[in-house]
Amino acid sequence: MKDRILRLAREVARSPKEREHAVVVFEDGSEAWVRGSWGAAAIPLYSPAHGRAVAVIHTHPVPRETPSLADLRTLLTMSRMVVPAYLATVYRVDGEALVTLYTATRALSPPEAEAVLLSALEYERLQLETGFDRLASEKQAREQHELLKFVGITVERYRLRL
Repeated sequence: MKDRILRLAREVARSPKEREHAVVVFEDGSEAWVRGSWGAAAIPLYSPAHGRAVAVIHTHPVPRETPSLADLRTLLTMSRMVVPAYLATVYRVDGEALVTLYTATRALSPPEAEAVLLSALEYERLQLETGFDRLASEKQAREQHELLKFVGITVERYRLRL
């Protein structure tokens, strides 16, 4: 699955940057391509014809390499439906796609999920206050990724040439 996610990340990274673009992979292997707005995309997590979503790969048009609060909610919801559940964020810069892959191998307990979401809320505030400053994004990546790893969500980062 990881190879497929990275291939799709490269494809979705070529989408226009003025809005979010996503691809959802369902249990039966089918894909749904989604075009959202500048700050969000409506991600279908279930299809009667194709089953539950197992992977979501999406772009971040703003200079951000970390998951948003909505991204983490999506991953946590997916992990309650199917495991492993994959979420990849894709940020394009200088001819490269910076891909961060989050893998939930189990559903988090309610206290774990609450801790992750409360932490994400603070990072959302920081990102908005700093105008998505690169240093704020790096701070979020270091701190948030440690918390995610602590609760059993693996974090992998890739740089893909476009």
